Amino acid sequence: MSTTRAKPGSKRSAPSSTSSRGAKKQKVEDIEEEEEEEFVPSIQHDANGKFIPLKPNSTRRITVAKFKDQILVNIREYYQKKGEEGPMLPGSKGIALTLDQYNALLTALPLIEGLVKDEGGVVGAVRTEELGEEDVKQDEVVKQDEVVKQVEEDVEEEEEDKRAPGTYS
Repeated sequence: MSTTRAKPGSKRSAPSSTSSRGAKKQKVEDIEEEEEEEFVPSIQHDANGKFIPLKPNSTRRITVAKFKDQILVNIREYYQKKGEEGPMLPGSKGIALTLDQYNALLTALPLIEGLVKDEGGVVGAVRTEELGEEDVKQDEVVKQDEVVKQVEEDVEEEEEDKRAPGTYS
């Protein structure tokens, strides 16, 4: 019996569309399509309570909770136990900011955006080509104020829900 072997240095045939290379290429195209669509964060609910995902179907979440009489803004990765369909659980990767730290971060955002732009990055999904520089800055401030107001309202709602009916603080 003779077997046919490829000659050294010969090229392989092109991968079929069902090969792993084709699948990887398809994944890259899907990711590029997702990046083109503008993601608008919104408050969502699950077994852990309210959260804001950082992108669609993301394991990275922003939550606001009270711990030892301090309100904390958590930016954290969540995970699900393998083989289980239980709730998403907070992982160790992340940071919990006190309100002072969170406010300092908000104040530093324009500086951070400047550093990102200095490195050639693009910040936000604001229509900068349609708006002037001042309009863009004002639009960002308004959006930040709306987010802060929404978070404060959500924290107040949670505190009211925790109180027993008929009691006031």
